[in-house]
Amino acid sequence: MRSIVAAARWLEELVVVVLFLAMVIVVSVGVFMRYVLNDPIMWGDIAARLLFTWVTFLGAALAVKYNQHIAIDVVVNLLPREARRYSDVLVRLIVVALLLLLIVKGFTYVVRTWPQRVAPYEFSYGLFALAVPISATLMLIHTVGRRRDINPTDPLDRLSTPRGK
Repeated sequence: MRSIVAAARWLEELVVVVLFLAMVIVVSVGVFMRYVLNDPIMWGDIAARLLFTWVTFLGAALAVKYNQHIAIDVVVNLLPREARRYSDVLVRLIVVALLLLLIVKGFTYVVRTWPQRVAPYEFSYGLFALAVPISATLMLIHTVGRRRDINPTDPLDRLSTPRGK
């Protein structure tokens, strides 16, 4: 089971890296073709936008995975130890609720936009929208799964503390 989880984690990172490299290549070739050869590739802009959308949302899921999102914890740090622990639980519950809402609304939007086509390429606008519920699902998995990564001897292992520190 651990090898399956490790493979899934590795695959998630690999997909983001490959999409990012593809985006860099598409944009670089597009700039070269347009400004050096004066012969732009027509699909370059839409491909770059699609890749950028996916890299952005999957990258956000990776930020959740490694607990690297911005956290403003000035007020929380002023609370007593017991209250901080409860605030962490409350924050996680709110995050889970918002991610569930994002997944449901995201898939609803995908269904609504799937019939719309990007002219003249004939692929669905839903491919753009699909990045939202998929990344929200990954964020949910990472948020719920983070419980295993918390130090059991420290009840105040903070949401804002990066993993491995």
